[in-house]
Amino acid sequence: MTDDEIRSRFDGRGMVEIRGGESIKARAEPIAHALGYRLVSTETRRTAMPPLG
Repeated sequence: MTDDEIRSRFDGRGMVEIRGGESIKARAEPIAHALGYRLVSTETRRTAMPPLG
């Protein structure tokens, strides 16, 4: 997800859901703050990793 895709989620609604890993969360938080949103909750979901090798 690019920064523009993250920004497009903040369209004036009361709540915004952004799914992704820690890197997306790290980029989304400063964008949200700049647009006047505040973090209410966060959830980390882990998916099974494919076997290596």
